[in-house]
Amino acid sequence: MMKNKYQEALDDFESVYRNVTLDDDLTNEKRDVLQGLIDKETPMKPVKNSYGDYLCGKCNNLVWENFTPDRHERCNDKECGQVVDWSDEK
Repeated sequence: MMKNKYQEALDDFESVYRNVTLDDDLTNEKRDVLQGLIDKETPMKPVKNSYGDYLCGKCNNLVWENFTPDRHERCNDKECGQVVDWSDEK
C-alpha cells in the first residue's frame, strides 16, 4: 500500500529526531496519537457479512446495509471514525 502524506511526514520526523534525547515516554505517547490519527484517515476496505451488509474493517460497525442506497464514507462510530475505502465495491 502506498503511504499517504501524513505517514510520510511522521516517518520523516522520526528519522530526523531518532537520535535526539527527549522524554521517551512522552515522545512515544505523542507518536502513538499521531499514528492513530494517520491510521484513521487512511481508507480501510469494509468487510462484507453473510447478509450482504458491509462493516467497518476496524471496529465492525455497520457502514452500509445492502438495501439502502447510501454508503458511509466514514465509520459513524464515535470512537472509530475510520475512513472507508469503497474503491473495489460496486
